[in-house]
Amino acid sequence: MEFLKKISAVCRLHYEKLLLILVLLGLAGAVLYLIKAKEAEEEMIQTFVKGVEKKSVSQVKPVDLSANDAALTVITNPPPLNLSLPHHLFNPVKWQRRPSPDNSLIKIVTGEEIGWPKMTVTKITPLHFVISLDRVPTPGSFYIGVAHEGAEKPAARRKLSKFATLNSPKNEFFTLKEIKPPPEDPAELILELADGVTKVSIAKDKPYTQVEGYEVELKYTVDGKTFPNLRVNSPLRFLGEDYIVVAITQNEVVVSARSNDKKFTVRQTAAP
Repeated sequence: MEFLKKISAVCRLHYEKLLLILVLLGLAGAVLYLIKAKEAEEEMIQTFVKGVEKKSVSQVKPVDLSANDAALTVITNPPPLNLSLPHHLFNPVKWQRRPSPDNSLIKIVTGEEIGWPKMTVTKITPLHFVISLDRVPTPGSFYIGVAHEGAEKPAARRKLSKFATLNSPKNEFFTLKEIKPPPEDPAELILELADGVTKVSIAKDKPYTQVEGYEVELKYTVDGKTFPNLRVNSPLRFLGEDYIVVAITQNEVVVSARSNDKKFTVRQTAAP
């Protein structure tokens, strides 16, 4: 009993040290436990690694980089930039509205959809210079008709009747040079034209005819507008610009812009 009392007294005097000893012992036990747990965990890891190394696995398929390689090739070797038609970066497509009543849109791609490329020749009429024997009032005198269809002034295009006798003073068209018999009903008259060189013959049923020009009618196929009765030097207003007809043949018309003298040719596609 005395022994227990002594121990109790010592514990009361030194309880802090006893608590410190217990704490240290607990810490030492925890350290020993952690060391043992670490060794066990390392052993488990080694066992797992060895098991994984022994397993047979399929190889990873290589990644398909062909698309990336093709894109890289295009980037490193870019194609040349084509700025011509139909590239529309600097050549935007234009649209133009047809005149009423249609009012539809025309897509302008080549420039041939509107303007002079769409002008057509609907009719070309030859203009003649005609000299005819109209009547014989008395033997040796004659009334000779002259039609100058290609004259510039409309008043000069009417048929004129000229009185003529052998070697009478020449008029602005001809001089009568010879009468083939009989005079009262001649078979043929020989005339010398105003140029003083050309000689032609006429009879009652055989007039002298020469093409001296043409008259044309044009049609703009986009809106159907027609331009009739055009001759050389005729004015023409088309798409807001003034033109003049400079030449007409039996199958084409040439016009010139008054602003810059640029010429355009319209050909007859069908046979006249």
